[in-house]
Amino acid sequence: MKHLQTYQLFEGMFQEYRALKPYEKIMTKAVVDFFKKKSNVDGQIIVKHKPSDKQIGDIRLNDTSINKNKFIVFFNKDQGTRMAIKALFHELTHVKQVNKKELLPTEDYKAINWNGKHFITVKDYTS
Repeated sequence: MKHLQTYQLFEGMFQEYRALKPYEKIMTKAVVDFFKKKSNVDGQIIVKHKPSDKQIGDIRLNDTSINKNKFIVFFNKDQGTRMAIKALFHELTHVKQVNKKELLPTEDYKAINWNGKHFITVKDYTS
């Protein structure tokens, strides 16, 4: 449990810190540890609450995730525990894809490439 802070959730980027409830700490740590072991992903994975919207989760693609193996994964805190676990695994799959350089943003971060081929624009994804 030396990196327990890795699994702490926040209400948002600029909002006050809120510690995880005990079951959230256990759930998040278990999901991330299991995933890292099974997928052979190296790096730091930070999990945060996603502001309420229609998405169940998301990952942040930036220089830190692409080049330094430090990933931020978001999940919608308004869904139930079962859906939160599913969302975490789904987003962690994208972490694996980025870690293995399969899924990467274009240089201008306006589109996503899958195995070096143009896949989808940010506008298409968010609409």
